[in-house]
Amino acid sequence: MIHTRTSERNRIHKILQDANIKLTFVLSDIFGVSGRCILEALMNGEKIEIQHLRQMVNGRVKADIKIIEKFFY
Repeated sequence: MIHTRTSERNRIHKILQDANIKLTFVLSDIFGVSGRCILEALMNGEKIEIQHLRQMVNGRVKADIKIIEKFFY
C-alpha cells in the first residue's frame, strides 16, 4: 500500500509539473492541509481568489502568504 501511495503522489507531482503548476516552490508538502485544499480547488476548476487563498493556507507553510499570492497571481 505504501508503494501504491508513493506512486500516486509521484504521478500527481508529475502532472502538476507538466501543467507548469509548481506548488512545491511555496509548499513543502503539497499533500498537507494547505496543499490538499489548493489541489481540491484546482481540481474543481475554481478560480482561487486572494481571500479564499488566505483561508486555505495554513500558518505552517514554507512560504509567506504574500509569496503564495504572487505565485497564483
